[in-house]
Amino acid sequence: MKAEGFFFDLDGTLIPTSHAGGMWHQFLKALVTASVNSDFVKDLQYHAASSIRKKAYYKDADRFLLGLKNRKNPMPTALVTQINSHLIPHYLEAPRINAVAPFRQVFDYTVTGDMTRHDKTCAYSMAANVLNLKPCDCVAFEDTYAGAKAADDAGFNLVIVNNGVTFEKEKGALAKLLPICTIDCYSELL
Repeated sequence: MKAEGFFFDLDGTLIPTSHAGGMWHQFLKALVTASVNSDFVKDLQYHAASSIRKKAYYKDADRFLLGLKNRKNPMPTALVTQINSHLIPHYLEAPRINAVAPFRQVFDYTVTGDMTRHDKTCAYSMAANVLNLKPCDCVAFEDTYAGAKAADDAGFNLVIVNNGVTFEKEKGALAKLLPICTIDCYSELL
């Protein structure tokens, strides 16, 4: 298959964010007990953003992304994430990420959760439409069943990124989506 474009999820696919799981667990627990206030949410966002700023790209994703953009004919790329747009600057400003492959230079288009009411199938379709690409000619990189199913429903070919967190729990369901391949590291594709 000759791919015409590459579309990437963010959390767990490009950036290792599983370390933030404890913060989200706290948030959900507080939500259930109705003890969430705006200060708590701001504090959670600040700590998550601070944690993200210390991280770098996941398993050679930076080299893979730069390879797509540094070709004689650069490949179209899109970031398709459920993260809301107001949090994206925290990723864009992460020094260890931008020192290698700045998001603003790597992605031709970004779709965030609030742009599509958190409908990821719609987000994938929107990104393909904006880049004037047919989903069946593109590859989506995902790490979870929900994300992979959304890309599959939009008509994309799939590459599953084994982030070691969700993969073991969801590998049976992911395999049923018939991905092109499952990778442990982006260097497998270089």
